[in-house]
Order: sequence, then C-alpha cells, then structure tokens
Amino acid sequence: MQLQIDGVAVQIWNRVNSCAQQLQFQSYGYRANESISPDRIEVSFINDFFVVGVIDHNLRVDKIVVGGQTFQTEASIVFSTGSWKPTDGIQSGFRESEYLNGVGYFQYTSAAVRPDQISLASSIYTVDETAGSVTVTV
Repeated sequence: MQLQIDGVAVQIWNRVNSCAQQLQFQSYGYRANESISPDRIEVSFINDFFVVGVIDHNLRVDKIVVGGQTFQTEASIVFSTGSWKPTDGIQSGFRESEYLNGVGYFQYTSAAVRPDQISLASSIYTVDETAGSVTVTV
C-alpha cells in the first residue's frame, strides 16, 4: 500500500495485514510536516497478485482520518481506479467501494459533492404541468 500526497509517494507499507472480512482493520499512520487536505491524498494498491483459483490479493481501505475528520472510502465522492463490480469489472470512477481489486488508487475529496456533479441554485421556477416541463431560470 502506498500513500501519495500531491502525486508523490510519501509512505509505502510492504506488508498490509488485517482481517477485513471480519471488520478487523489495521491502522497505518503518516505525519505530514504541513496541513494536508483530503483532496491531495491518494491511497494506492501497488502489488496486486492473482492466480485463478489459488490467490487473489486485494486492498481494503475502510477510511482515512485527516486532522481528526473521518473520510469513508466507500463514500460516493471518492474516486477509484482499481475497484471491481460484477456489472462491468474494474473501471475508474466513483465506485462506492472499500476495495481495490487491481492496481489502482483511491482519490479522496473534502467536497460535499462529487467533482463531476454540478449543483444549481435558483429562486425562479416555472412549471407547466400540461407540457410536462419545468423551466429553471438561473
């Protein structure tokens, strides 16, 4: 497992051991010399190993804690590049998973919404129920 800040590896843990299936996680720490926001942090799985029917290395990250604030890995605002889903395999995206099933990373954010979503605020709404439409004036 590798911790990156601003795309630079700052810590590598070679033997990550836990019993994640039974929710027994091991804590790994890093102390930065400056204030770090979650959007600067990536947790990477760098040593995947897979032999069909024999062994399958995966990395499960429950959460990160930054400045006393907890950021859950399965949150909808966490981007990953190595998470597997039965519908489409390993894809990049907001997978809402604690697992990296292949070489990849989790990218955290401190935002309340995903960076690929846009929120609009407006006070003028026009509803035409007969036409089945809504007009939003921004």
